[in-house]
Amino acid sequence: ANGRLHLAQAGCQQQVGFRNGGPRELGHRASIGGKVGGRSAVTQRQDVDVMTVLPQCRGALQEHHPAARVLHLVDQHRDSKRLAALLIAFSYKYGVPPESDLVFDVRFLPNPHYVQDLSTYTGNDKRVRDFVLGKPETQELLEKLKSLLSFLVPRYLAEGKAYLTISVGCTGGRHRSIVVANVLKEFLDELGQDVKIRYRDIER
Repeated sequence: ANGRLHLAQAGCQQQVGFRNGGPRELGHRASIGGKVGGRSAVTQRQDVDVMTVLPQCRGALQEHHPAARVLHLVDQHRDSKRLAALLIAFSYKYGVPPESDLVFDVRFLPNPHYVQDLSTYTGNDKRVRDFVLGKPETQELLEKLKSLLSFLVPRYLAEGKAYLTISVGCTGGRHRSIVVANVLKEFLDELGQDVKIRYRDIER
């Protein structure tokens, strides 16, 4: 359910309503209504960037309050010149991850699933990785994706974006998507970003 934080200290006569979601969403979006004559001005509520709202109300928060963690995340990413990036390797059979910002479909690449000596392994195995990366179309794809990310990342940062979720999908989510996602993680690491990876369907 949506949470509501009442900040009643002097100089912070606001109420902030957080939308559904975890820290990723809370770090970006909130709705705020000011006080008019001691009453909430609901009709004046508008979507705002909590990056600018919450720091004004810092004094009203106790360390143990859940919103204090939001402020910590805000501070962390405002002062950082890095994106918190998440790579997700997934299977199209189980749907596209709804949290995705960017989605790359790699089902056109040769599939190790149909290679007898490789089908039982995953994209984290060197043999599967070498098979996928050994194809010219994979190399061309990675060159284009790296070029795209090199273009996007600094512009996302300049716009104030703190989080980026990149999903890479193939048929089963165990071979091609994992190989490509791993390479993109390595590339974003080289760019100095804060990158994590999740193999959503590797055990299915």
